[in-house]
Amino acid sequence: SIGFQWRVTEVIYPNRQSAWEGMYETLKQYKAEYGHVNVPRTYAGTYADNPKLGYWVSNQRSGYKNFKAGKKQSMCYGMSEDRIQQLESIGFNWGNTQQTWEAMFEKLKQYKVEYGDTNVPRKYADNHQLGSWVNN
Repeated sequence: SIGFQWRVTEVIYPNRQSAWEGMYETLKQYKAEYGHVNVPRTYAGTYADNPKLGYWVSNQRSGYKNFKAGKKQSMCYGMSEDRIQQLESIGFNWGNTQQTWEAMFEKLKQYKVEYGDTNVPRKYADNHQLGSWVNN
């Protein structure tokens, strides 16, 4: 044996798993505050100390799509069945962001009928997700 490393990424990035876990924990904190995990790609709100959260969420969606399509692991951002289960356990939305947008727009229209405006407070008690969506 000459000591050849087959999995170089594990040698170069030994903390890759803990980095993923750290972002996952940040996403859980985001959900606790906003009631959802649909982080805008360029989000820089409360988690300004971790402005990469939105990009990380976007990468998870891309990784999922590539993983399910059977593409090379290097294109999957480390996605695995275990990570899919973890993300789904907190309500992660893999798919149609247009559908999510349309659903939130309908809720905003209902808010306008009730209150006469679209100035939803960020921490709107009746629907934290709507308040977050409008203010992001």
